[in-house]
Amino acid sequence: MKPGLLVLVACALAQAGCRGGSRGSASDSTIAQQSDATLQDQTVLDPSAPSDSSQPRSGKLPGTRSTAPDAGSRNDTTTGIVRLLGTAMTPGLTLLPNGGGGRIGLIGPHVAALERTNGAEIWVSGTIASGPGRPLVTRRMEVDRFVVRAVDGVPVTDGMLVADGDAVVLVASDGKRHRLVTPPAALQSQIGARVWISGPLDREPATFGVILPKS
Repeated sequence: MKPGLLVLVACALAQAGCRGGSRGSASDSTIAQQSDATLQDQTVLDPSAPSDSSQPRSGKLPGTRSTAPDAGSRNDTTTGIVRLLGTAMTPGLTLLPNGGGGRIGLIGPHVAALERTNGAEIWVSGTIASGPGRPLVTRRMEVDRFVVRAVDGVPVTDGMLVADGDAVVLVASDGKRHRLVTPPAALQSQIGARVWISGPLDREPATFGVILPKS
């Protein structure tokens, strides 16, 4: 090969290598930019990453309520068996909670009605208080409301007896009206009283008891 032709071939090869190197550098740069963008996207979409907007500024989680005690507005509810303890001169009305935890003395304007439920299971709402340093058994509940739920282990319905024409209706504690099926004369005579009735209310009443006599 002639020397001049050899020089031309060498130059051509050198130029081709330069152009190929430029393309490789551009490709490498594009890949690096795409990788950076992918990493940025993953950082933004990662649900485990902390976000100021996801945390309340007050430091309190949404939907929570303060658990700080407020004796003036406290409302306690529980269920248990009513027991009339003590002596004839100093009777003591006590609730034995179903969940245990010590007996609770029942006080307030509903005590007379509660005494007639001795031995029954009730749901009760009110305010529980105990003196400083006193044991758990000395707790007292100021009763706001109660509902008789069972007597001798048998479910009962607590309500007011009212007349509806010739029918006798029990208005239950939840407001539902139940027309009684062939109520006995003794029960009919209690219209205006608060009573409990055992068994299904679509049948003749089996047994009943007076919680609050008619006025």
